[in-house]
Amino acid sequence: FEKHRIGMLLFINLIFFTCIWVGPAKANLSSIYDLRISYGDKFRIVLDLSKNTRPKRINFITNPDRLVIDLPLLNWRVKKNLKQLIKNPINELRYGQFSSHIFRVVLELNSTFVIENSFNLPGSKTNYRYDRFVIDLRRAKKLLPFNLPSRKPVINHKKVDKRIVVVLDPGHGGVDPGAVSPSGTMEKDVVLRAAKIIAKVLNKTGKYKVYLTRNSDKRVPLRVRFKIAQKRRAGVFFSIHADSIKGSKARGVALYTLSTKGSNKEATRLAKKENASERFFNETLSEQYKSSDRDLKKILDELGPKGFSMALVDERRMSQKLSRSLDFQLRKVVRMLPNSRRSANFQVLKSPDHPSILIELGFLSNPKDERLLRSRGYFLKIANALEMGLDRFCYKGGEACTPNQDRQANEVEN
Repeated sequence: FEKHRIGMLLFINLIFFTCIWVGPAKANLSSIYDLRISYGDKFRIVLDLSKNTRPKRINFITNPDRLVIDLPLLNWRVKKNLKQLIKNPINELRYGQFSSHIFRVVLELNSTFVIENSFNLPGSKTNYRYDRFVIDLRRAKKLLPFNLPSRKPVINHKKVDKRIVVVLDPGHGGVDPGAVSPSGTMEKDVVLRAAKIIAKVLNKTGKYKVYLTRNSDKRVPLRVRFKIAQKRRAGVFFSIHADSIKGSKARGVALYTLSTKGSNKEATRLAKKENASERFFNETLSEQYKSSDRDLKKILDELGPKGFSMALVDERRMSQKLSRSLDFQLRKVVRMLPNSRRSANFQVLKSPDHPSILIELGFLSNPKDERLLRSRGYFLKIANALEMGLDRFCYKGGEACTPNQDRQANEVEN
């Protein structure tokens, strides 16, 4: 009986202290109570907020056109259905905790606007209960990268490269051969040759500027692949591989996007296999984030684990959409795996900055696929299909394959 009594007292104390320390922390957060919009060429957004709560930052970003409002961490208490706010010029409206100290509201718009004015209207007991923050937008006559409140737009007189940056990442390399066929064909050689052919085709269009994470037979650590994509301001990232599996029946191309759980057993197996190559060389993702790679470490330091996950949400959505576009074109010219659009927890796809897809070109364990994977004509078919898929996604679909000048302007502005 005494043991039960002591256990009960400990449980009550635990509940008591949880209420003291956790409860007030949530109660002390600011709140947003309403979001109202008036429409037109000039339109106004009004946020009803707790007293003295103001946005930390407001950005207008292009490709696609988005108004991004960063608020201090707060409770969402808006009761209305936000779908009723989605009408011209708003295509989409979303919100959520972006980091440990930022709550983000995003309005995706169908054309470019500039921020004309923003100001605070304090509430009062006799008039309006809540403080209001008002943002006035007007349509831009000329396309600008974005405008920040109370800042003049940057004027860059240099000729700006308008090509979309594509980073191709040939998997493995050097002492890491990847998959090896029964006849000795190595994945590292196949994917490097494929990447060079794809790069040549895309560069020739004049619409894309392609960089490779490796141009020769060398092993590139995962942290360096991330760094190359960051440094080059990638709009799209493709990691290129050629699989091998027990037996020789499996054939065809597959496209993989990032998810925490594999779409099937085969996707999970492949992710574990690819991720294992980093573990073999004692370079796991968590260790690399703690390394001297300042670019990646800065992302995690600023966002924290929850923020990093939130930052991936948009990129996963866009990666899936890009995957659909590529799949539509590829299946016209090459054999695709059943359920060719798959997902798994690939470490190489964990960038919050751009759509990322892992492309499996075929199976080195299958003799027919191996012959194709040694054929220049096969890679040209794939390259042309990827070009059409990118065109459909980046240009006709208006998605965020951010052109180089927008990223340059963003860098100057900040």
